[in-house]
Amino acid sequence: NEMFGLTMVFIGAILWSTLSLFVKIVNIDAYLFTALRYVIASVFLMPFAFKGGIPFNRDMVMFVISYVLLGITLVFSIMYTANAIAIGMQFTAPLWVFVYDYCRGQRLAKKNLLPLAMILIGLLIFMLTPGKDVTWYGNLLALFSGILFGLLTIFSARVQTDNPIGITGIANLVGAVAMLACYFALGGSLASFDNIDAWQWAGVLFIGIFQTAGGFTLFNIGLKYAYTQKASVIST
Repeated sequence: NEMFGLTMVFIGAILWSTLSLFVKIVNIDAYLFTALRYVIASVFLMPFAFKGGIPFNRDMVMFVISYVLLGITLVFSIMYTANAIAIGMQFTAPLWVFVYDYCRGQRLAKKNLLPLAMILIGLLIFMLTPGKDVTWYGNLLALFSGILFGLLTIFSARVQTDNPIGITGIANLVGAVAMLACYFALGGSLASFDNIDAWQWAGVLFIGIFQTAGGFTLFNIGLKYAYTQKASVIST
Protein backbone atom coordinates (compact mmCIF):
# COMPACT_ATOMS: atom_id res chain seq x y z
CA ASN A 1 0.00 0.00 0.00
CA GLU A 2 2.82 2.44 0.79
CA MET A 3 4.55 1.74 -2.53
CA PHE A 4 1.24 2.35 -4.32
CA GLY A 5 0.89 5.67 -2.47
CA LEU A 6 4.43 6.80 -3.29
CA THR A 7 3.90 5.83 -6.93
CA MET A 8 0.78 8.01 -7.09
CA VAL A 9 2.71 10.91 -5.54
CA PHE A 10 5.56 10.40 -8.03
CA ILE A 11 3.23 10.41 -11.07
CA GLY A 12 1.40 13.43 -9.68
CA ALA A 13 4.71 15.29 -9.37
CA ILE A 14 5.54 14.47 -13.00
CA LEU A 15 2.20 16.00 -14.04
CA TRP A 16 2.95 19.10 -11.93
CA SER A 17 6.27 19.55 -13.73
CA THR A 18 4.50 20.28 -17.04
CA LEU A 19 3.36 23.67 -15.67
CA SER A 20 6.50 25.64 -16.56
CA LEU A 21 6.44 24.42 -20.18
CA PHE A 22 2.78 25.29 -20.74
CA VAL A 23 3.05 28.67 -18.99
CA LYS A 24 5.44 29.68 -21.78
CA ILE A 25 3.20 28.21 -24.49
CA VAL A 26 0.00 29.81 -23.19
CA ASN A 27 1.55 33.21 -22.33
CA ILE A 28 -1.53 34.95 -20.87
CA ASP A 29 -2.12 37.06 -17.75
CA ALA A 30 -0.95 35.15 -14.68
CA TYR A 31 -4.12 35.81 -12.67
CA LEU A 32 -6.39 34.77 -15.54
CA PHE A 33 -4.25 31.70 -16.23
CA THR A 34 -4.39 30.57 -12.58
CA ALA A 35 -8.14 31.22 -12.37
CA LEU A 36 -8.82 29.26 -15.56
CA ARG A 37 -6.78 26.24 -14.45
CA TYR A 38 -8.75 26.14 -11.20
CA VAL A 39 -12.08 26.55 -13.04
CA ILE A 40 -11.30 23.75 -15.50
CA ALA A 41 -9.99 21.45 -12.76
CA SER A 42 -13.09 22.03 -10.60
CA VAL A 43 -15.49 21.39 -13.51
CA PHE A 44 -13.62 18.17 -14.25
CA LEU A 45 -13.55 16.96 -10.62
CA MET A 46 -16.70 18.33 -8.95
CA PRO A 47 -19.00 15.49 -10.13
CA PHE A 48 -16.97 13.19 -7.83
CA ALA A 49 -17.74 15.45 -4.85
CA PHE A 50 -21.44 14.58 -5.12
CA LYS A 51 -20.64 10.92 -4.48
CA GLY A 52 -20.24 11.77 -0.81
CA GLY A 53 -17.47 11.07 1.65
CA ILE A 54 -16.61 14.76 2.06
CA PRO A 55 -15.89 15.53 5.74
CA PHE A 56 -16.61 19.15 6.70
CA ASN A 57 -14.26 19.44 9.67
CA ARG A 58 -11.21 21.47 10.67
CA ASP A 59 -8.79 19.34 8.67
CA MET A 60 -10.86 19.72 5.51
CA VAL A 61 -11.13 23.49 6.01
CA MET A 62 -7.36 23.80 6.52
CA PHE A 63 -6.72 21.64 3.45
CA VAL A 64 -8.88 23.92 1.27
CA ILE A 65 -7.40 27.12 2.74
CA SER A 66 -3.81 25.96 2.21
CA TYR A 67 -4.63 24.82 -1.35
CA VAL A 68 -6.18 28.17 -2.31
CA LEU A 69 -3.55 30.34 -0.61
CA LEU A 70 -0.79 28.27 -2.23
CA GLY A 71 -2.09 29.15 -5.70
CA ILE A 72 -2.44 32.85 -4.85
CA THR A 73 0.94 33.27 -3.13
CA LEU A 74 2.69 31.46 -5.99
CA VAL A 75 1.31 34.00 -8.48
CA PHE A 76 2.37 36.96 -6.33
CA SER A 77 5.82 35.52 -5.62
CA ILE A 78 6.40 35.06 -9.37
CA MET A 79 5.53 38.76 -9.79
CA TYR A 80 7.99 39.97 -7.14
CA THR A 81 10.98 37.64 -7.40
CA ALA A 82 12.81 35.41 -9.86
CA ASN A 83 10.88 32.44 -11.27
CA ALA A 84 13.50 29.96 -10.06
CA ILE A 85 13.08 31.22 -6.48
CA ALA A 86 9.28 31.45 -6.65
CA ILE A 87 8.85 27.91 -7.93
CA GLY A 88 11.81 26.30 -6.18
CA MET A 89 10.86 27.59 -2.73
CA GLN A 90 7.62 25.60 -2.88
CA PHE A 91 9.72 22.51 -2.45
CA THR A 92 10.90 23.46 0.98
CA ALA A 93 7.65 21.71 1.96
CA PRO A 94 9.42 18.57 3.27
CA LEU A 95 11.28 20.74 5.77
CA TRP A 96 8.00 22.03 7.24
CA VAL A 97 6.49 18.54 7.27
CA PHE A 98 9.53 17.32 9.23
CA VAL A 99 9.23 20.28 11.64
CA TYR A 100 5.50 19.61 12.12
CA ASP A 101 6.10 15.93 12.88
CA TYR A 102 8.95 16.76 15.27
CA CYS A 103 6.79 19.30 17.17
CA ARG A 104 4.12 16.62 17.55
CA GLY A 105 6.65 14.30 19.15
CA GLN A 106 7.23 11.97 16.22
CA ARG A 107 10.67 10.43 15.91
CA LEU A 108 12.73 11.44 12.89
CA ALA A 109 14.49 8.51 11.25
CA LYS A 110 18.23 9.07 10.76
CA LYS A 111 17.95 8.11 7.07
CA ASN A 112 15.67 11.14 6.59
CA LEU A 113 18.30 13.59 7.82
CA LEU A 114 20.32 13.54 4.57
CA PRO A 115 17.44 14.62 2.29
CA LEU A 116 16.42 17.18 4.91
CA ALA A 117 19.97 18.61 4.92
CA MET A 118 19.97 18.75 1.11
CA ILE A 119 16.66 20.63 1.17
CA LEU A 120 18.12 23.18 3.63
CA ILE A 121 21.18 23.66 1.39
CA GLY A 122 18.89 24.11 -1.62
CA LEU A 123 16.85 26.66 0.34
CA LEU A 124 19.97 28.73 1.05
CA ILE A 125 21.07 28.56 -2.60
CA PHE A 126 17.67 29.73 -3.83
CA MET A 127 17.52 32.60 -1.34
CA LEU A 128 21.05 33.84 -2.07
CA THR A 129 21.04 33.46 -5.87
CA PRO A 130 21.28 36.89 -7.54
CA GLY A 131 18.90 37.54 -10.38
CA LYS A 132 16.66 40.05 -12.08
CA ASP A 133 13.67 41.43 -10.17
CA VAL A 134 14.58 39.65 -6.93
CA THR A 135 13.07 41.33 -3.85
CA TRP A 136 13.13 40.35 -0.20
CA TYR A 137 9.32 40.44 0.07
CA GLY A 138 9.05 38.30 -3.07
CA ASN A 139 11.40 35.79 -1.47
CA LEU A 140 9.28 35.80 1.70
CA LEU A 141 6.14 35.15 -0.36
CA ALA A 142 7.95 32.28 -2.06
CA LEU A 143 8.98 30.91 1.33
CA PHE A 144 5.37 31.21 2.51
CA SER A 145 4.25 29.18 -0.51
CA GLY A 146 6.60 26.42 0.64
CA ILE A 147 5.05 26.47 4.11
CA LEU A 148 1.59 26.29 2.52
CA PHE A 149 2.65 23.33 0.39
CA GLY A 150 3.79 21.61 3.58
CA LEU A 151 0.43 22.37 5.24
CA LEU A 152 -1.38 21.08 2.16
CA THR A 153 0.53 17.82 2.46
CA ILE A 154 -0.18 17.49 6.17
CA PHE A 155 -3.89 18.25 6.05
CA SER A 156 -4.52 16.21 2.91
CA ALA A 157 -3.18 13.19 4.81
CA ARG A 158 -5.26 14.10 7.89
CA VAL A 159 -8.58 14.38 6.03
CA GLN A 160 -10.24 11.04 6.66
CA THR A 161 -12.12 10.28 3.45
CA ASP A 162 -12.44 7.61 0.82
CA ASN A 163 -13.08 10.32 -1.79
CA PRO A 164 -9.78 12.19 -2.39
CA ILE A 165 -10.98 13.11 -5.89
CA GLY A 166 -14.00 14.89 -4.44
CA ILE A 167 -12.03 16.93 -1.90
CA THR A 168 -9.62 17.98 -4.67
CA GLY A 169 -12.62 19.18 -6.70
CA ILE A 170 -13.93 21.27 -3.80
CA ALA A 171 -10.49 22.83 -3.23
CA ASN A 172 -10.26 23.76 -6.91
CA LEU A 173 -13.79 25.23 -6.87
CA VAL A 174 -12.92 27.50 -3.94
CA GLY A 175 -9.61 28.34 -5.64
CA ALA A 176 -11.44 29.26 -8.86
CA VAL A 177 -13.74 31.67 -7.01
CA ALA A 178 -10.81 33.24 -5.12
CA MET A 179 -8.61 33.71 -8.20
CA LEU A 180 -11.44 35.09 -10.35
CA ALA A 181 -12.14 37.59 -7.57
CA CYS A 182 -8.45 38.62 -7.54
CA TYR A 183 -8.41 38.89 -11.33
CA PHE A 184 -11.43 41.19 -11.57
CA ALA A 185 -10.46 43.17 -8.45
CA LEU A 186 -7.10 44.02 -10.02
CA GLY A 187 -8.62 45.37 -13.23
CA GLY A 188 -9.22 42.23 -15.29
CA SER A 189 -12.12 42.13 -17.72
CA LEU A 190 -14.13 39.63 -19.74
CA ALA A 191 -12.64 41.13 -22.90
CA SER A 192 -9.39 39.26 -22.14
CA PHE A 193 -11.14 35.95 -22.86
CA ASP A 194 -11.62 37.01 -26.51
CA ASN A 195 -7.86 37.37 -26.93
CA ILE A 196 -7.13 33.72 -26.06
CA ASP A 197 -6.59 31.74 -29.26
CA ALA A 198 -7.24 28.03 -29.88
CA TRP A 199 -3.67 26.92 -29.04
CA GLN A 200 -3.74 28.85 -25.78
CA TRP A 201 -7.08 27.29 -24.83
CA ALA A 202 -5.62 23.86 -25.60
CA GLY A 203 -2.72 24.61 -23.25
CA VAL A 204 -5.03 25.87 -20.50
CA LEU A 205 -7.23 22.77 -20.85
CA PHE A 206 -4.20 20.49 -20.54
CA ILE A 207 -3.01 22.33 -17.43
CA GLY A 208 -6.48 22.35 -15.87
CA ILE A 209 -7.25 18.67 -16.50
CA PHE A 210 -3.88 16.94 -16.28
CA GLN A 211 -1.46 19.20 -14.40
CA THR A 212 -3.89 20.59 -11.80
CA ALA A 213 -6.78 18.11 -11.51
CA GLY A 214 -4.72 15.02 -12.30
CA GLY A 215 -1.56 16.00 -10.41
CA PHE A 216 -3.25 17.02 -7.16
CA THR A 217 -5.74 14.14 -7.28
CA LEU A 218 -2.95 11.56 -7.56
CA PHE A 219 -1.03 13.38 -4.82
CA ASN A 220 -4.04 13.28 -2.49
CA ILE A 221 -4.69 9.62 -3.29
CA GLY A 222 -1.05 8.82 -2.55
CA LEU A 223 -1.19 10.52 0.84
CA LYS A 224 -3.88 8.07 1.94
CA TYR A 225 -1.31 5.27 1.75
CA ALA A 226 2.15 6.86 2.14
CA TYR A 227 3.82 8.47 5.14
CA THR A 228 3.79 12.28 4.75
CA GLN A 229 7.56 12.73 5.18
CA LYS A 230 8.33 10.23 2.41
CA ALA A 231 5.61 11.57 0.15
CA SER A 232 6.82 15.15 0.58
CA VAL A 233 10.41 14.24 -0.30
CA ILE A 234 9.30 12.15 -3.30
CA SER A 235 7.19 14.99 -4.68
CA THR A 236 10.17 17.34 -4.35
